[in-house]
Amino acid sequence: MKLLRNAAFLSVVFAAVFLFDWLSGYEVSSFPVYLLPIGIAFFNFGRRGGYIAAFIATVLWTWSDWLSGHAYAHEVLRYENGAMRLVVYMIFVYGLSLYSETVAVHRRRLEETRRLIPICHGCGKILCSDGKWRMPEEALRLGEELVPECPDCTAREATHH
Repeated sequence: MKLLRNAAFLSVVFAAVFLFDWLSGYEVSSFPVYLLPIGIAFFNFGRRGGYIAAFIATVLWTWSDWLSGHAYAHEVLRYENGAMRLVVYMIFVYGLSLYSETVAVHRRRLEETRRLIPICHGCGKILCSDGKWRMPEEALRLGEELVPECPDCTAREATHH
């Protein structure tokens, strides 16, 4: 049901962007407005959905350009413009993909760290061995001296010097 609702919403957004593009005429550049439905598609349907939306945005832009009466000296220029938009839209999806993967990696690392050291992600306090939550500075001031490296790394570093 959620998939169908997201697809319906995406269709409405695409239709609104297309209507804006067509009604505003070819003098107004609506090129970046198509990034909105592409981003929505990416975050709701993944990378493949984003790439499909990039293709749909390019087709809709080309169709709007044609319907608005934009005349070119050579008709092939309309398709060259569309191809350039497709390239930029694909790069946008690729960038979103890299961003999402980076965020996922950092979230996994944060969760691993939180399992080792219970840290409140709201205020940054650390759960101490006495069961009290303290700010890191206070925990360090009251606690034992921290060892910066494990014994294996300390020994390895000593053999390299």
